[in-house]
Amino acid sequence: MKVFLLADRPNRNGVEFWNLLGKQCDLTVAFERYPEENKLWEFSTVGNFKSVFLQGISYGKKLNVPFGIGKLVNENAYDVFVLEDCITSAQKASIKELIFNRKKFLLACEGGFPNPNESDIAKRAKASYIKNACLYLSCGSACDAYLGSYGADMNKIIRYDYAAFSEKDYTQATPMTEAREQGLKRRYRLKDNIFISTIHFSEKQGIDLLLEMWKFAGIQNASLLIISDAKAQKKLSKMVRSLALNDVVMLDYQPLELTRELIRISRAFIYPARHDVWGMPVVEALSCGVPVISSYSTGAVHDLVINNKTGFVRSINEPISWGEGMREMLNRDILYNKMKKEIIHSMRTFTIESRVKSYIDAFRQCAIMQNK
Repeated sequence: MKVFLLADRPNRNGVEFWNLLGKQCDLTVAFERYPEENKLWEFSTVGNFKSVFLQGISYGKKLNVPFGIGKLVNENAYDVFVLEDCITSAQKASIKELIFNRKKFLLACEGGFPNPNESDIAKRAKASYIKNACLYLSCGSACDAYLGSYGADMNKIIRYDYAAFSEKDYTQATPMTEAREQGLKRRYRLKDNIFISTIHFSEKQGIDLLLEMWKFAGIQNASLLIISDAKAQKKLSKMVRSLALNDVVMLDYQPLELTRELIRISRAFIYPARHDVWGMPVVEALSCGVPVISSYSTGAVHDLVINNKTGFVRSINEPISWGEGMREMLNRDILYNKMKKEIIHSMRTFTIESRVKSYIDAFRQCAIMQNK
């Protein structure tokens, strides 16, 4: 089965997924943009899929007008066409080409929320692209509602696990020893109890809210570990001083395995995003077996974070309740241990491999529909 997939740009999670997917089909991934410079990982075209970078006229960091979509669509005998949402110029151009050439396409959505402030004109324009897909891949209930708000046929939605861990990440994970845990705490000057957040320095991800919540928590013998962009640490330090906060430790983005170790030794993961259509950091933390306190404004929360089972869900407008949640993570040992067991049980099958299976099943259905 020959598959064409249009994606935004290469990233670590995507490359791992496409490599596994490419073992099950003849996969070509067309990228709208080149990968961002990142010393922690390197994108390579060597793997189980072919990669193509679209040329076009760039505007800022976004590709404004892409070239060559029509040629890619028309000159290759693909069985299945897959697009990730339909917001960019390349995605819209691809859909127009596919509709013109009477080809079916599958829309793979990596999260979304209905926009109550969107104009009727903008909504109808976007719906005109979304409703033409023959099938939809959705990562969760919030994403289902997003697609439905643009006219998607809910009977054509196929769920998949937008996972951070592969099966080998679970089976090959090295148990954390007491010596290793204490060594990490000494190395980064962390107190006995750690609350962690991997978060971009942005209003959207709520880094200002995170600091307010830590102030209201008022926990003794505890550290708030923030892993974020080193370029923003001066601003972050200024915010910490202005709130007179203690025990806040700031680190630049770390290699993946070290980040996961730091999550594992933490009591809970805190994610106060004002808006995140999926929330991969939440999935990463749960996959590490750590309870999460997150906002309703994060897509993954609607399916994976269940109050008193896998963590707490809080409103971003109630920072005091977040502090109370952090204290509960420390003071209610029976509840906390139940959460840990539930997370380990529920996340063990939430893998990249399960996502691949859902995609391949959808590809087969789409190919059948194309040949009718």
